[in-house]
Amino acid sequence: MFRYFLLISFAISACRVLHHDPDQAGPIQKGLPGTILLRDSLWLDRYEITNVAWREYTGWTARQYGIGSPEYRATLPDSVFWLTMHDLSTEPMHETYFRSPRYDDYPITGITYDQAVAYCRWRTERVREAICMEPTEKARMPKNFQYRLPTIAEWEYAAAAGLDLRKYPYGYEEIRIKSTRYKIIIQETLPSDTYPETTFGVPGGSGAANRLGFYDLIGNAAEMVAERGIAKGGSYAHTLAESRVTNDIRYDRPMPWLGFRCICEVKK
Repeated sequence: MFRYFLLISFAISACRVLHHDPDQAGPIQKGLPGTILLRDSLWLDRYEITNVAWREYTGWTARQYGIGSPEYRATLPDSVFWLTMHDLSTEPMHETYFRSPRYDDYPITGITYDQAVAYCRWRTERVREAICMEPTEKARMPKNFQYRLPTIAEWEYAAAAGLDLRKYPYGYEEIRIKSTRYKIIIQETLPSDTYPETTFGVPGGSGAANRLGFYDLIGNAAEMVAERGIAKGGSYAHTLAESRVTNDIRYDRPMPWLGFRCICEVKK
């Protein structure tokens, strides 16, 4: 039962290791599932929150409140933007991107800041619930913790990965452009002759981890932080220059390139 609830409450894709690069990623310290110790009592998701993880959230809400409930409707991503993207005319992305198993491991996009915050609260409650149901895990796991969006400072600390950003502004000692194994997924790294779906990113973990073991902090989907209206890290829709660790990207509505990951704070 405990493992089942963890499957629900943590991004399923976050529990998989995809294209791990031992030359870049340092030792992984495991704590709360799907996370890596960032520093002190902070544990950050190894991957961005995925479509399949978000569907666990919407599915749980539907079972609790009903398909027609305002609670359920409040969890649904905004997919209307796909209808305006002429380069995706070969596929009804507004219907398939979020719901199709084909895109399970792609980052969830099209959600608001408030929806991301609500997901963090829901995840906290479900993990606490799961821990309470399993005596062994209840004794082993932290007693007081909370998932939330990382602050700008916390996000930048993870993305810098201990490097001097004046010398390595992207948190990598090397960035490979037009490579079969991307370091980061941004405009410059996407092949021009690729499949249509690559114009909205790739599955989480398709690039290489940074020195701390985090994937896709730079590129793929830009990530919301705790400061409302600010995203970090750039995306497939942003240039390399826009994707610098210290650069802020502004948003005021759901975007096809905008996602997030959670940080868990263990309180004493």
